[in-house]
Amino acid sequence: MDVWNGHLAASPCALTVVKTKGLGLLESIIEINIFGVRDEGKIKKQIIEHKPSAAMRLGPAAVVAGDLVCLSALYAADQNGAIPAVRNSRGLSYLGVPAQYQMRTILTAADEICVSAGTSLANVVRAHHFVGDLNVIYPALRIWGEKLGTAPIPFGAVRTPMAIPGCDIVMDMWAYRVGP
Repeated sequence: MDVWNGHLAASPCALTVVKTKGLGLLESIIEINIFGVRDEGKIKKQIIEHKPSAAMRLGPAAVVAGDLVCLSALYAADQNGAIPAVRNSRGLSYLGVPAQYQMRTILTAADEICVSAGTSLANVVRAHHFVGDLNVIYPALRIWGEKLGTAPIPFGAVRTPMAIPGCDIVMDMWAYRVGP
């Protein structure tokens, strides 16, 4: 993060950071996916802030470039680690209760960030979920269903070690917006 911020602190990017046991190239230790806009280009970058989610992410809440809104990865944590509702429901993990609390927290913040950026969860075109256990996928999808009803969910999931104890889901997303 020190190296990243040393290069990009003046022009922050939506950011997702997850642990991994290995990448496509075995000797790799980091993967960076990035797309950008040119300083002299027609499309300008706009940083979206959302103070309630500051402890839930590493980068800015979102970055808007034209009609694309990229949210930094969100996880259901505060300054003390996993949020209390998740910590207190660990005994109900086989019923998916901690995962549901996590997704409600993540999607509530994501929805507020989307609104601040001029869009909504209904306009999500990519929702990438990094999960510590594949058993959290079904409870996570149920909470998406609560938010979007029968609308299709652009849902992808990758199993990876979790960096924050008690957190089972890290989610980043892209949405589109219409207009400036």
